[in-house]
Amino acid sequence: MIYEFGSTVCQVFEIGEVTSVKRNNDIGKRFGYKIADSKNPTCPGGDTVGGEGHYFETNETSGRQIYQSYSISYDTISESWIFNSSAIRMCLNERFKMFLREKGPWCLVVMSSLTIVSEDHRYSERANDTNKSNVWLDGVRKPECIGNSSCQGVNAFFFTDPFLSENPTGFLWNPNQPNGISNDCLVWRNNPDGSSGIDDVPNTVDNLTCFNAYMCGQPPT
Repeated sequence: MIYEFGSTVCQVFEIGEVTSVKRNNDIGKRFGYKIADSKNPTCPGGDTVGGEGHYFETNETSGRQIYQSYSISYDTISESWIFNSSAIRMCLNERFKMFLREKGPWCLVVMSSLTIVSEDHRYSERANDTNKSNVWLDGVRKPECIGNSSCQGVNAFFFTDPFLSENPTGFLWNPNQPNGISNDCLVWRNNPDGSSGIDDVPNTVDNLTCFNAYMCGQPPT
């Protein structure tokens, strides 16, 4: 933002529109930038403090969520503030929900698999009586953990999600789960009592009609 004394002119620039600002000792002009710093509750005394952040919102036209990262630094040689920004990234379509993780943004969507029932009519009746909101999740039991009770929690499973943190804390298991040393896949269950959580189940044909939706993810592009 640039403000000129003696007038009401105030120019506001979007991320990416300005790449650098040269220090100017003209007291008739002033510019400022805003950064978020959770470690410091007060504003810094100097004006050369840098930082980084991101821009995150939903595009009103397409309904797709937008992510753009940026950083601010001060170059003492050129006496300039440097503004760097990434390209705008979006989820594939409005059905995806973007989540901001430590390793970067990640888009998730629940996709149904309606062809499963038609592929084998023997299980169509069972599928119709099953709660359709039970969903397959990413996660397959590691070969070394099959029949090995020492493997506990998420450490017993292999995940294809490249943006998953090293020690994920968001896996909300059903009580006493995971409990099967041979149950090789993960699902999200909506329980009869209204609660919900993650469970490990066998990846069998019988279960294909019980859980007929998938939680899928991909990075924004």
